[in-house]
Formats: sequence, structure tokens, C-alpha cells
Amino acid sequence: MKQLKLDRRALLRGAGGAVLGLPLLEIMLSPREAYAQSAALKRYLIMTSGQSTGQDGSSENFFVPDAVGALRGQTMKPALAGLTDLLDDFTIVSGLQIPSQGLDGNTSKPAGGKDTATHDKTLSPLLAGRAATGDNYGASGATSDYLVAQQIGGTTPFRQINYRVQLDEINGHFAEISYSASGRPVNNSVADPAVAWQTLFSSFTPPTSGGTPTTPTVDPVVARNALRRRSVLDAILESSKSLSARLGASDRSRLSAHLDEVRSLERRVARLAAPPDPMDPGVPVGSACERPAQPGSFTRGNDYNDEIKRGEVLVDLIAMALACDLTRVASLLISFSMPMFTLPNHRMDIHEESHSGSRTDFLASQVWHLSLFGRMLRALKAMPEAGGTVLDHSAVIFLLEAGHGRDAAAGGSSRQAHSTDNMVVLIGGDAGGVLERGQHIKPAPAGSHPNGSAKPRHPASVLTTCMNAVGGSATGLGDVSGTIPELLR
Repeated sequence: MKQLKLDRRALLRGAGGAVLGLPLLEIMLSPREAYAQSAALKRYLIMTSGQSTGQDGSSENFFVPDAVGALRGQTMKPALAGLTDLLDDFTIVSGLQIPSQGLDGNTSKPAGGKDTATHDKTLSPLLAGRAATGDNYGASGATSDYLVAQQIGGTTPFRQINYRVQLDEINGHFAEISYSASGRPVNNSVADPAVAWQTLFSSFTPPTSGGTPTTPTVDPVVARNALRRRSVLDAILESSKSLSARLGASDRSRLSAHLDEVRSLERRVARLAAPPDPMDPGVPVGSACERPAQPGSFTRGNDYNDEIKRGEVLVDLIAMALACDLTRVASLLISFSMPMFTLPNHRMDIHEESHSGSRTDFLASQVWHLSLFGRMLRALKAMPEAGGTVLDHSAVIFLLEAGHGRDAAAGGSSRQAHSTDNMVVLIGGDAGGVLERGQHIKPAPAGSHPNGSAKPRHPASVLTTCMNAVGGSATGLGDVSGTIPELLR
């Protein structure tokens, strides 16, 4: 079959000579231009957990699927069991590593790596691609969300928003997760949903509410011209069907979004000839936007401060802020590095569960963290907009502080929670068809460690890939260069 080619000036023609300009489609572009277009304006969201992926001394695999490839058809590991309804909506990247001093021939702290400690020394390479400096608990460079916000934030009311679920710092283990530069948090993360709602929605009016419709005075000549234009649009929309059948999936989505706007124009044209219909759904872009109810009060305790309830409300507020285009970039810190608070009915704090806690409690804490990731994906998936859903046009990234494997501070012994071997990253959505979705990916190593062993890919390379997918432009993050080609469609 001959490949379809279209000029950028191509027009869609209908009966009677009616014409309509087409949106810029990938089929009109070179491969390099097509990638840049597919990485156009989207949403970017970081969610972080202060947990590792496994327990000290345990060989159990809580996260990584048995096979590389589609998640659908595989039995999910215990930590992911609550996401089985979303197997086509997220991808898990496994086999990642933050290099560590004292391992793999690294006699000093490697670039983009950490020293022999784990807590608080992992956050900077994880989020900014730079090794932590001194006793600094925060990032030693700009984090991915800040960099993306400068490029896709546009004129939204909030260039980025930063929230956290864990309320209090305990034993000094506190650090923000969004930084504009070394040691410079973007702002203080908001932990109180009431404050978040007040800032976002107290004076906000959804664009589709519109107030009480009023009946305009209709000029008969305007009415006739409006009806004539509507018949022209009908003819053009009918002729679009044959073109759509010959396009690829990405271009079909773009054409569909373009025609949604044309149909919106058609409705506005129709309103010139008739009073507005209060049942008309209006413009499809942002149709899921609505002003959420003001959050109620929350219980404050000694080390547990209603994190379960507050986490759910903060997720819902972020999702609605994205749907309403109040922001396009957000971060949600679920738990700090070394999260020393105790969930209800658990026998010890979340951090200690990875060292000496029961399997049941450790797994329940993992499932709780991931329930917020799942809640975010379900919320965005349920929000329609032109060309799909908010989730379709997003990259929702879930990061854990550590993996499971060797720990330099424990003499290189394996099966340790204080390890940055075997790390995983989850990504929800596909940023408009740019990223793989519903897959387990284990990327090929890149280069070698000083001792000659293969060097696994760095989690920061996953972030760089997602940054570019939503419209950023980066060759790396901090001191970590490169992307994950296997993550791109």
C-alpha cells in the first residue's frame, strides 16, 4: 500500500467547494519533527515514596513482573495487586540503579550517585541527577519538575504546585522534592488540603459553568448566514472520514481533536441563529473541569496525622487542577526519606517495617503508597478532553527512595533495604502517545562501572525521557545523561 503523504498546506475539501485547514499532523513531518510535535504541551506529575522495594534479608520480589513486555496477561506482584484494573494505563521500568560509593569499583562518590549512606543521600540523584553534597538532605540541583515547568507551564495560574501527604518531619528527616537549584526549594510543599483548595479554587469559576444563559437578539441575515456556514461544516466533517481511515493512530488523534474544535465552532455558529441550549455540553476541552467541594477537617495525632484521608483529597485536588489547566506540573511527596510515621493498626513505623517489620505490614504500606498512584490514574482517566483523557496527555511518575540488593554500608551484603540496586519507576499515561503504556521494560545497560561490570540505567534517565515526552527539551538530568529508548513508542 502506497504511503500517504500530505503537504503542510493541505486542505480538507467538502461538497460544493467547502474547505478546511488541517492541523499539523505527523504525516506532514520528518521523523525528527514528528517526535517534537508528539512531545507538545502535556502534564507532568511526580509522586514519591520514602520506601525501598524490599525488606532486609528477604528474597521476595514485591514489584517486578516475571516477564518483560505487556502487563496484561501477567500476574502482578503483591505491591501492584491494587492496580490490576490499570494494566493498560501504566508502565513499570525495572533494573535501574543509582551508583554507590563502595560498590562496583567506585572508590569515591560517583557522579549522579551517592556515598555509602542511603537515607537523604538518594533524593538528590533520584530527582535531580546529582550526588548530594555534605549533609544536605535536599537536591543539589534543579529537579525535573521545575525544569519542565519552565518549558510547559505557559500562562497557567500556577506554573507548578507542590504538595505532601506526610505532615511532620520526624528525627530531622525532612526534605522538599522540588528544587530550582542546589538547596533552593521551589516553595514549601502544602500538606493541608484546606490550604490547597483555598489557593486553587476559592475564587475559581470553571470555564464550562457560564452562569445563567441569556437570549440574544437575532438578526435574520445573521441567522441565514449561520445556517449556511453550518451546512458547509457538515460537508467538511463528512469528507474527513476517508482521510482519517488512512492516518496513523497519533495523527487520527490530532485530526479528531481538530474536528472536535470544528464541531465546537459549529455549535457556536448555531447559537447565532437560536437561543443557547442549557443542555449543550459546550467546548470539549476542559469539559471535566469543575470546582471541587471544600475539604473538611482532619485529625492530628502524635505521628499519624490522617495521612490516608489527606492523601486521597490531595490527589483529587491535583487531578482537578490539571483538568482545569490551573497548572500543568505538580509534585506529591507521599512520605519523606526514612518515613517514621505509623499507619493505623501497624505495629511499627513505615521505615522500620523494611528492616524488622512483618511482611504483612510492609506490604500494606507499599499498597497504601501505590493506592494514591492508582487513585491519580483513575481520576485523570475519568476526565475527558479533546483527543482523549487527561491521563492520555500526561506522564504520572511514581518513584521510590531505594531498591533492594547490595548495601555498601553493610559491607556489600545483598538483600538489603538500604540499597539503590534494582530500583523501579512507574509511569502512568503516555504523554499523548509518546511513551510506552501497559508494559514492563527492563532497559539495556549503558556503559560500565570502574570494575568493568555492566552499568544499569539510572532512574534520572527515565525522568529525562518523560520530560521530553511532555514537551521538555533535555539531553539528561544533572550529571546523568541520556534517555531510555525502550520507553518510547
